[in-house]
Amino acid sequence: MDINFDYLGLIKEIAKYKKDEEYDILGIVHDQLAAVNLEQIKNDRRCWAKLRHYYAFYIDRTKLRETAYMKLLFWECIKGLKAHLRELER
Repeated sequence: MDINFDYLGLIKEIAKYKKDEEYDILGIVHDQLAAVNLEQIKNDRRCWAKLRHYYAFYIDRTKLRETAYMKLLFWECIKGLKAHLRELER
């Protein structure tokens, strides 16, 4: 995946289609990611924990089984969010 990909923009685009609690959670995810740089994301999984939680609860609930969401990679979440946005745009 392109290291310069605008993952914050992706989250903002998805938020345009959401409302209520999910919209608020996306705002929290965005804020957490905006507060760190790519190097921190690579080295500290805690700095993007809210993205993993959002992904497991709203995008791919199968990741909730046996805490599989804890093993998610950052780019795996982003890839899933891209696919989700394409579905929303249809």
